[in-house]
Amino acid sequence: MQDDSASDSNSVSQTDLQSLTFSEATQTDDFKMKVCLPYFKDIYKDLCSRSDDKQKGVNKISFLDYCQLPGLLAERLFAVLDVDNDNYLSSKEFLSGLLRIYCSVFDQKMKFVFDIYDFDKDNFITQTDIMTIITCMPVVRGSSSQEREGKFTQEGGGATTFEERVNTLDEMTQVLDLCFEGKTSINFAEFSSISEKKTSDMVLAVLSLLRERLPCSENYWRYKRHYEMHMRILAGD
Repeated sequence: MQDDSASDSNSVSQTDLQSLTFSEATQTDDFKMKVCLPYFKDIYKDLCSRSDDKQKGVNKISFLDYCQLPGLLAERLFAVLDVDNDNYLSSKEFLSGLLRIYCSVFDQKMKFVFDIYDFDKDNFITQTDIMTIITCMPVVRGSSSQEREGKFTQEGGGATTFEERVNTLDEMTQVLDLCFEGKTSINFAEFSSISEKKTSDMVLAVLSLLRERLPCSENYWRYKRHYEMHMRILAGD
């Protein structure tokens, strides 16, 4: 009998290699196919083994337990990944989501974060949507988390720590007031323009926490460093 998750992962690899643009020169097809997808697939198989219905995929409880995120953010992450709204993550949904978090360009990461803020899926977000997510996020970080976030900001740019970007909720409210310019809601094009021209706080606040808390981050960065070293050796550097 053919393994369903293996079949799904093959379709994901072809689809996402066409739809996702690599954020760094080292994130080539080779890196994605030989390093990222096999690693993410192993995680999927482990989580799927804990599910109450392995044929459907990873259930919500198993995913929330794994991702180690604040409750509301974890719920929103699951909702964004669960494209077909069946309360399970198929291999395609799970792998595509991790590829968007780790292997896409900043524009695609912005859309991912926008979708997290978009609670009612109407393609518009409000200041309340953003503040609802921001207020559930912890502020205090240790040195190790700051190091990981630094690696992210090298790809996406911003202040080196979350504390430097958002010192208080009042400050964030003031920033949002300036960004929204009296509008009750904004679409993705407006959100993208704000992130590129005014402040990327709304994007980096979520992405940096995902990169910090998701258990796969530590191994991802380690594999990435090893891959880069391997490529330099092959190039004779």
